[in-house]
Amino acid sequence: LLDDLQDVQKDLDAGHQTLFSETARTKTLDGLTNQLLGFMDGVLEDMPIDDSLPTTDLQDLIRRNCFFLLLCAVAQHPGLFSRSYRKALEAHSCFRLRYLKKQKQALAKRYRRVGKALRKKGVRSIYDLLS
Repeated sequence: LLDDLQDVQKDLDAGHQTLFSETARTKTLDGLTNQLLGFMDGVLEDMPIDDSLPTTDLQDLIRRNCFFLLLCAVAQHPGLFSRSYRKALEAHSCFRLRYLKKQKQALAKRYRRVGKALRKKGVRSIYDLLS
């Protein structure tokens, strides 16, 4: 579901039907995204506890990473969420949504530049670098 939220604009553009793309056609994704947050928390709370593992630390790590991925998805598609919802999410983050979007764009630009340089050197895949 989180992947569908991340890919919602691509799915809309391609005419794919997902829970998020279908909802985005008629209203903001605020409510559905809140349901996803609740679902993720529920899954983590129901995670089996193993006394030999630091389960609460693992749950916290997964929860924080999922929230960050969700936050990045909202940053990438701000027009699909209400302003008040975006502000509420920002209040729970140490990053502003605008900053996350700019960072993702800068990282994508760097990856393209590195990929172009590697292709010029004849590297077509990661396996070429390892051999």
